Amino acid sequence: MRLAWKGFLPCMEENHDGDLHHLEETLNCITNVHSSICKASTQEVLENASCRRILKLFQTYSDSLRDGTSLSTFWMSYLDMTEIMLGLIRASREGNRLLHLAAIWEMIPWCFAYDKVNYARYLTYYYASMSQLPTEHPDVHAHFMEGSYLSKSVARIHLDGYL
Repeated sequence: MRLAWKGFLPCMEENHDGDLHHLEETLNCITNVHSSICKASTQEVLENASCRRILKLFQTYSDSLRDGTSLSTFWMSYLDMTEIMLGLIRASREGNRLLHLAAIWEMIPWCFAYDKVNYARYLTYYYASMSQLPTEHPDVHAHFMEGSYLSKSVARIHLDGYL
């Protein structure tokens, strides 16, 4: 991601010269967040118009790296899959069922893309079953949503293993 950011700066200078003042303001906002990490400072960055503009431009630049035929496409897909796996780990540690399902949903296309037939087949069935949990088993769904399944004895077991 650092290499992508280094490539983004010359792209900004070349294609979006008028937005360079947004970049300076964004870097200042990020420096402020770095010096005092809290919910208020993070929310301030997310609501800042300059930060949103730069993030949108960076997302466009990242998408252009994904669409190429070079090594950058491979590394961007690697970063995407790593973010999905980090989301799965976070969901397991926090006991967040909705984040777990969202990460599973994002992982399914990668299983098809890399021809992992068994993973693609079983994850699709698992996702469909877990998505129907609120209607088919509302008591179990309520149990998961309140987080009461996270006792000390179960806290280290992944959500799908606990099921």
